[in-house]
Amino acid sequence: MQSPTKYPYLLLDTCIIEYLLDKYQQPAVTQQISEWAGDSFDLAISEITYAELVDGAFKEKIEKVTRLLDSYTRFWVLKEILRAAGIISNVYRTQGNSTVGSSLSDKVIAATAFSYNLPVITADVNDFPYPFFTSDASENIKYRKKNKDHYIAISILKPNVTILNYWFSKTK
Repeated sequence: MQSPTKYPYLLLDTCIIEYLLDKYQQPAVTQQISEWAGDSFDLAISEITYAELVDGAFKEKIEKVTRLLDSYTRFWVLKEILRAAGIISNVYRTQGNSTVGSSLSDKVIAATAFSYNLPVITADVNDFPYPFFTSDASENIKYRKKNKDHYIAISILKPNVTILNYWFSKTK
């Protein structure tokens, strides 16, 4: 696979969308994403995120999720992305990266990030392990719920295209 084309998007992991749907977490998370994105980036999702969020949801949540997700650019889950997700899963496993909690959906998001060279905003950094993804920024987000302060650590992770291309070249 050749070096991916750069796109002016920040890819949102599913956990970030879940925070944006929560009335307590949404303001602080939105503020941090806005600071990171500025005028340089649009926000985007992988289509797999929609499936993850509506899994087991009732009509009201599905409508809320759809309204929010319709405001983002979407990257379709194409055959090439699915192939890349399988390769990434195998590379993680053979290189001893502990991604036990990482689902196939997480690997589809990782493959989307790699295939389009998109930075990912996530709170689940273990789903995008080093050295395959590297940290570009990280912030502890504070929000209040039931009169208590809570924190979420979110990060921008970039796919390490050089390393991932190396491993992809070994699968041809």
